[in-house]
Amino acid sequence: MKPYVLICILSGLTALYPRPEFTANHNRFAFKFFTTLLEQDTARNNKIIAPFSLYAGLGMLSNGAAKATRDSISATLGELEIPNLNSYCKEALQQMPLADPSIHMQIANTIWFNQRKMTLSPTYESISGNFYYTQAQPLNFGARDASTQVNQWFDQNTMHMFPSVIDHSDLTESMYLLNAFCFKGSWKTPFRTNSHSYFYLTPTVPKVVKYMSTIAVFPVFSDTAFTMVELPCGDKNAYSLYILLPENENHGVKSLLASLTPASLDNALSKLTPQNINLFMPGWESTYSIEDLRPSLSRLGMSLAFNTSGEADFTNMYSTGAKKASISQTRHLTCIRVNENGIETDPAAVELPAPISDIYSRRLPRTITFDHPFLYLLMDKQHDLVLQMGIVDDPKLEAVKPISPVPPKRPVIRLPRRRKR
Repeated sequence: MKPYVLICILSGLTALYPRPEFTANHNRFAFKFFTTLLEQDTARNNKIIAPFSLYAGLGMLSNGAAKATRDSISATLGELEIPNLNSYCKEALQQMPLADPSIHMQIANTIWFNQRKMTLSPTYESISGNFYYTQAQPLNFGARDASTQVNQWFDQNTMHMFPSVIDHSDLTESMYLLNAFCFKGSWKTPFRTNSHSYFYLTPTVPKVVKYMSTIAVFPVFSDTAFTMVELPCGDKNAYSLYILLPENENHGVKSLLASLTPASLDNALSKLTPQNINLFMPGWESTYSIEDLRPSLSRLGMSLAFNTSGEADFTNMYSTGAKKASISQTRHLTCIRVNENGIETDPAAVELPAPISDIYSRRLPRTITFDHPFLYLLMDKQHDLVLQMGIVDDPKLEAVKPISPVPPKRPVIRLPRRRKR
């Protein structure tokens, strides 16, 4: 990846520099966590996670842990020193919302603790507020309105996208770790809505879906494993959605993910080249909630934090009651809606791009059709952080009228004929 330095002169903000150790540790965590999740959730459905939201939440949690519990969380996050981790998370949380005013992003991380059992440490309260811009919240566990308080907080802090996070609380519990991620942005190059055609759930099982299309210049990378297209979002080139289509459809998108590493992703990103392409892609919508993070995070090495037998150590978080503290509920929520206007964006009139008139227009456009399951990554290009990572196994669409098994002879815009594999 090309080295770069971007200096921001803004009152109250630190200068922004590349943090390769932070990026490497974060993206390794993202790939490991998503791979672990797929091993546990084997259902054929769309899956999506928000790695940075979870990473920052665990970073905040690590400041309250001590001894072996802290060591296990730090190892899961990549062995960064806690002061460095705090500074890097603060920098990212500070800069990302300001990178592009046309992008709306919300990270909702919070720890809820049983106020009947524990008293929060003022030192920890200061750290979480100064570095992670959030606070651990006291809650009367077991009260009738406890879950209502939590749900109202998330509704207000996620642009009303997640109005219900938990449905109960128990007096015997001590801590909840909850986080959510929301992102809204329009395409830099909008799409046209196309006619319905086939998306192949497997090489022999097609399903009718609605495609969108555009002819424009996009950064593209291809090798024998996958083709990747970068779709810039917003106005400032700060965020992009990268869509990866496996070349070998028989091996599937999960095999692609298993073979992909942060290093191979960096290699692909560094070799993106602008190409004039005829791009066909289905819209999709996914809402994914991980109801219990403990199994996946335990497999990554931090099971001590969930131990209810007194082995969890959160003495740096609580002035009193620390021996009773362990994480009893965990939730991770994220969603995505991709259509011709952008990512989770409200329907609006868009101005379609003018005909291409530069050097790329002299070449016949290459056609790329995302017509079978694919992987996608939403990335913050300032820090090269993976903000969302997901798999589309089956695009979620509006109900359409049944059509014949043979695609229509004259669609509004004809999709390319499916090549043999």
